[in-house]
Amino acid sequence: MKIPGFTLSLMAKNFEKRAAKKRPEIFANLKYDHKLDVNYAGDGNDKHCFDAFFAEKDKRLGKLIIDVHGGAYILSTRKENYIFGKVFLEHGFDFIAVDYRLNDGSLSVADQISDCVACINYITDHAKDLGIEGDEIYLTGDSAGGHFALLLAEMANNDELCDKMGLKFHAFKPKAVLVNCTVFDLVASTQAKAMTNGARRRMFGPRVDDIELASLYSPKEHLGDLKLPVFASTCRREFLRNESLQLSKALEGRDDFEFIDIDSDDKQVDHVHNVNFPDLPESIRVNSGMIEFMKKY
Repeated sequence: MKIPGFTLSLMAKNFEKRAAKKRPEIFANLKYDHKLDVNYAGDGNDKHCFDAFFAEKDKRLGKLIIDVHGGAYILSTRKENYIFGKVFLEHGFDFIAVDYRLNDGSLSVADQISDCVACINYITDHAKDLGIEGDEIYLTGDSAGGHFALLLAEMANNDELCDKMGLKFHAFKPKAVLVNCTVFDLVASTQAKAMTNGARRRMFGPRVDDIELASLYSPKEHLGDLKLPVFASTCRREFLRNESLQLSKALEGRDDFEFIDIDSDDKQVDHVHNVNFPDLPESIRVNSGMIEFMKKY
């Protein structure tokens, strides 16, 4: 049975209801210096905001992580990744959680990437005012956010690609990109046979069958421009594992590529487990690997 469009719409609506109840609890337990709800588009839209958190002064490394959340392009929020960010804050990394417009069936990946570029430009343009120290920036993302992180890293090394998209970075040169349970082949994702046509349009918008657009915004198509260290993780139980395996095969042999593939029967060790359940032993292994990777580069 294929996944219908109304199922995805219901998932997104239910998620928003749960998130609305959860957010006050998250905010009540913040202990790090922070700047919340920084609007990078000047329009008051919460999906055009980011939250910045700063490590304790005696631990601070002068290294910044910019994190892009996942959510199948249609749900989730930057606030869902706070618990993930705390892992890195405790090790001296500053952490910025990015948001972007979620697809309600009328947008495309191009619109969401445009939001991410605008956010990164705001961060680099206002680094001093935000209190960011140093210029060592690491880009992370999970699931759909992994797709965005990979593509943004490729764009940072390809002005021609940016020109084709009509986008431009002001001063963004990430040190490394780290992705968990990522989308890699956007063309294959948009044409997934497990979804009805309505579901595909709900997830990817009215241009879902525009293969040229999907190719332009697919990390797989621009892998030669991924000229910086890459960390990736997946696990045996997760539904996007083949995407990570494709990425691993494509980067095999590179000295600056690290890949962790978790083999576990624990039902919690599933898609983006290290983001959702960072205290699991398997998640600690992945996140510790990320920390050591960033310290190396």
